[in-house]
Amino acid sequence: MVWSTRKKIFIIHGKGRVGGEGEEAGGDLDTIVSNTFYGCWCRGMVQKELKREAQYGQDFEFDFVNYHEGLAHLSIHPGCDVYLPDFPLDAIPDLKNDVIYLKKTDVSLIRIDDHHPWSDEAIAILDELKNQELLEDYVLKGPKKGVEMPKHQQVCGADLIYRTFIKNSEFDNPGLAELRRLAHVQDLHLEMDPLALQLSKLIGSGHSKIDMVLRLMEIKTFDDLKNIMSTTTWDREVRAYEKALRRVVSKLNNNLVLVEFYKPPDNGVSMSNEDLVAAMTKHLGFFSFLLPLTRFLKNQKLKERFIKWLYSLKRSNMIRILMALAPYRPPGEVKINVASAIEFLRTQVTMNYFFYCYGSFLMTTRNISDLDGFIDLSLLMPFVGSDGDGGHKEAASCKPAENLQFDKEKFERVGAANFLEYCKYIAFRVSEFSGLPLKKVSKIGS
Repeated sequence: MVWSTRKKIFIIHGKGRVGGEGEEAGGDLDTIVSNTFYGCWCRGMVQKELKREAQYGQDFEFDFVNYHEGLAHLSIHPGCDVYLPDFPLDAIPDLKNDVIYLKKTDVSLIRIDDHHPWSDEAIAILDELKNQELLEDYVLKGPKKGVEMPKHQQVCGADLIYRTFIKNSEFDNPGLAELRRLAHVQDLHLEMDPLALQLSKLIGSGHSKIDMVLRLMEIKTFDDLKNIMSTTTWDREVRAYEKALRRVVSKLNNNLVLVEFYKPPDNGVSMSNEDLVAAMTKHLGFFSFLLPLTRFLKNQKLKERFIKWLYSLKRSNMIRILMALAPYRPPGEVKINVASAIEFLRTQVTMNYFFYCYGSFLMTTRNISDLDGFIDLSLLMPFVGSDGDGGHKEAASCKPAENLQFDKEKFERVGAANFLEYCKYIAFRVSEFSGLPLKKVSKIGS
């Protein structure tokens, strides 16, 4: 990596406060840690090459890019080099023309490091930009769209930045190594580490992401990281956030809908109804003793409905998606993000997936069980939303209103009155995408 003295602009994804203005929204621990490693590298290189302390605002700075926003607004940084970590390429509407425009304003895109699913089209654009010397380098370590990648091969954005810029260098230390591990297990849903969860809650509270990065950059030892919640008083902010959440999180119960699909026996999909019912009779488990009752049902449709009902009694035979409408939030009230919503609801409702709906504008989805092989959320999201939507197999987002099949008149505003109908539309699209037979869509809660 060739060092230059041009000012570095490191990108945090998600809307954020700049100069104290704006609202904190989006972003996660992976993007925070990725930028921490960029900052540590830049600070170290300034000390090494220029023999002085790096100055924030002079040598490096952090800025924000939102999904689907593009990069053109980064032209406010003439004479600077831009580094973009942990950002899905398909979420940049016109990457090529944005980079060409930035170059005209003396803003250079130096690197892209990402772990989200990629497409051949995205690779072609990146190669073209490199050939035209509009992009210095890129590293994509996610799976190709539609291709399964084993868990042990998956990496997060922080993994990529750490390996390239920090690991085994003079800038490395045990605290940063542990910070990388926290980002890895949190982003890839490998384990629930208490400190990773606390840092994620701090992000959810709306704490300045730039402040988080600058504070994390000061970590020197393993103990520095382990004690950071108390030494920064972030633990007080998280406790206040949790207390505020407890006052409002029950609002989620007002608009909850459970979508239930039959899990095809033997993992088969796209079966005819007759074959599906026949296969179900072999997977009734304990409830198979009730199967002889079908002899008293003369109507074939009634027999099929009875067998499907017996099949659904065995919990492992069903796939359940809980859909929740994000509550209206008056000014000053704490925001219930997707992680907080899941933490509250998973003790009340048995679910495999969680779909959190901000009206019809945005739907954030999570696979919260060990269920695998049925719904790849990174592929479902472009199907329900638009081509620029996606994420990971276990966590992805989309904008349903931008889909060509979306009924804008019917769902112009999604609220309590039409949320059930909206969920039925989403359930139909999920079934259409996955081939999973839909059992029912029902409102639950108050």
